[in-house]
Amino acid sequence: MFDSRKLKKFWDQTAKRFGEDGYRSVLVPTSKGMLNWYLDFLQRSALRRALNRLKGKRVLDAGCGVGRWSSRLVLAGAHVIGFDLAQEMVKTARNRAVTQGFDNIDFIVASAHMLPFVSQSFDAALSVTVLQHIIDESQFRDAVQELIRTTRMDGKIILLELAPRKKENVGVQFPTACHTYEEAFTKENSARLVALHGVDLSLFLEPFKRIERKFGRYQDRLLGRSLPMKYRILVFPFHLLLSLACLMSFPFDLAFRHVFTRYSNHKVFIFKRFKTA
Repeated sequence: MFDSRKLKKFWDQTAKRFGEDGYRSVLVPTSKGMLNWYLDFLQRSALRRALNRLKGKRVLDAGCGVGRWSSRLVLAGAHVIGFDLAQEMVKTARNRAVTQGFDNIDFIVASAHMLPFVSQSFDAALSVTVLQHIIDESQFRDAVQELIRTTRMDGKIILLELAPRKKENVGVQFPTACHTYEEAFTKENSARLVALHGVDLSLFLEPFKRIERKFGRYQDRLLGRSLPMKYRILVFPFHLLLSLACLMSFPFDLAFRHVFTRYSNHKVFIFKRFKTA
């Protein structure tokens, strides 16, 4: 298990290595095929309607990473402040925003469980695969309360997080934990779940996920532990087959992810704050 100091170092190293890509630093760094594009497409399409309703709103981009969602929020007409635990992520986000012409986004270094904002500072908050990487339960609970505290009354908290039907803590690419989001946000009547959507059934990706759990541990590579030689020659065919699996999963995800929400690996949770935490 990574402590906070190691986790921050982990994200800093990831940003230095893949930050300019925009996908790989915050999705699957080791992927060499179309997997990152596919995951990004699924997330964008799952969040499109919610983001389009944020025009003119002051929005907190929680765990902004390299600013992938901050720029999309600005395009949707929102006023954005992004924060991230890793200084290198924030540095890269600022550089990317200026390059893209979004120099009106404010980025700061901060921890989700201890935000430097006054209560009810934002009309909405967005967290995309961020809370799932807070593996300390105490810090996770504090992060939930901070998102609630800094969102105004009747404001929305929009999450897209790992929430599979079978709860199990995993750490394939990054340290990751499965949390019970509805229970955490609605505790003490601080928020209400108003919408729940599926993101990715990804039926044909399951065999590859099991392989990645065993051999695709990116954190090991950051620490200098690479794949055994006998597996290195299989990297190219593995990613080729993985890309084909993405294509095969595509129609099923688009057609059935909202129908079979409970079977989706990631879910969109939209909470509405209605009582002071």
